[in-house]
Amino acid sequence: AKKYNSITSFGKILDPIADKFLTLAAFLIFVYMGLIESWMVFFILVREVGVTFSRLRATLHGHVLAAESAGKLKTVTQIVTISFILAFLLLREWASINSSVGNFWNAGGPYWMSLIQVLMVVTLLLTVISGVMYFQSKKRQDV
Repeated sequence: AKKYNSITSFGKILDPIADKFLTLAAFLIFVYMGLIESWMVFFILVREVGVTFSRLRATLHGHVLAAESAGKLKTVTQIVTISFILAFLLLREWASINSSVGNFWNAGGPYWMSLIQVLMVVTLLLTVISGVMYFQSKKRQDV
């Protein structure tokens, strides 16, 4: 849309919703696969839905709420975590069909899942902190 300068109000609303949907879908699939804990995704989902609906409400009332640096850092962390988990899945699959990769993979065994859990904890903390900061900032603006 930016390339062709065809930015619309509908696009401004739909784009962040699509981003959240894709991110949450990835996390939910990882829960289903047993790679991450459901309670972590629950808190991420609550934050994302709450902030998104708040932003939509503000947009419908003619207010534009700029993204804060904490929210941007949260997004980067979520993308890095999702990318790492996808790389983990790719390597795990490759290790099952390639013995030299399989030896490396098996040597790292439990460490891969531990690293995923650490990334998820960092992602969860930044997601919750950025949500709290968003609502505190919004509350100050409303007063």
